Amino acid sequence: MTYYTNDAEITASFIEERGQHEKSESYDIYKEVLDIDSPSSFLSDLSFTRYATIVLWITTVVTGLGAEAIVGTAMSEFAAGGGSKSKIGWNFAQLVFSLFALVSLFSRSVFGLPFLVVGLYKCGYPETLGFLLHAENIGRVNLTSISYFLQGMAVLIHHAAAAFVVCNVITEMYLLTRPLLAIVMPLIVQHWFALLKYENRTIHDLVCVILEVVFEWETFGHLRALSSENGFDMTCRGTALTMLGKGKYSPPLPTHDADYTHLYHSHLTPSNHRQTTLNPPPPPPTPTHP
Repeated sequence: MTYYTNDAEITASFIEERGQHEKSESYDIYKEVLDIDSPSSFLSDLSFTRYATIVLWITTVVTGLGAEAIVGTAMSEFAAGGGSKSKIGWNFAQLVFSLFALVSLFSRSVFGLPFLVVGLYKCGYPETLGFLLHAENIGRVNLTSISYFLQGMAVLIHHAAAAFVVCNVITEMYLLTRPLLAIVMPLIVQHWFALLKYENRTIHDLVCVILEVVFEWETFGHLRALSSENGFDMTCRGTALTMLGKGKYSPPLPTHDADYTHLYHSHLTPSNHRQTTLNPPPPPPTPTHP
C-alpha cells in the first residue's frame, strides 16, 4: 500500500495513474489493447468501475435490509416479551454504529463491508423496515402513517447513500481525503449521542441539531471540492446532497427502549387483529355467565 503525506500528493498520484480516464471516458485499454468482446465490453474502464461499484453497493444494501427482515423477526418476538434484556441488544447496536462505520470507511477494502452492514443496519434490528411496516399496519392514510412512512424512507435513503460513499471509496472512485472526511465526521460524532435520548431527550435533540447544522455546513462548503480534478467521481456531489435527507427527529415512539422492534412486531400480528403499537385496542369484555 502506498502512503501519502497530504491531500495534494494523493490527488496528483490519482490523476497520474488515471490520466486518460479522467480526460476521456472513451479511453478503454480493455478494448484497445486486449481486444476482448463480451457483454460488458462496450463500457469504458471508468464506466465499468462505476458498474462494479453499483453491484457492490446494491449487494450491501440488500444484505442490510435482508438482515432486518430475517433477524428483525426474531428480535421483534423477543422484544415483545418486554423486560430489561430486550433493550440491551438494541442499545449495543446504536453504540457501535460510529466505530463500525469508521472501520468500514478507513479500511478502504471489501473486508470492511461486514462492519458497514452491521453498523448501518443496527445488527439486524428493524429500524428501516419497522417504520415502513408500521405505516402500512396503521391501515389508513393519516398524519401518523405518513410520518412513519417518510421517516422510514428517510432512513432508507440516508443509509443507502452512506453505503454508496463507502463502496466508492473501496473502488477508488472517491478519494478518502479532507473534503470527504470533513463531510462524514459530523455524522460519526452525531451517533456518539444516540443513547443520550433515553436519559435526556432535550439535550439529545439540541446536540443533534447543532451537529446537523455543522454537517450541512460542511457539505455545502465542500461541494465544489468534490470534483474529478480532486479525485472524485461525478456522482459524489449528488450522493453528498442525498445524505442530507435524514433528519434526527422521528415520530412519537413507544416508551419501551426496544422501540423499533415493537414497531416491527406490530406488523407481525394477524390481519384480523391488526393494531398499532401506540394505540392498542381495548381488551374484550369479560363474558358473563347466568
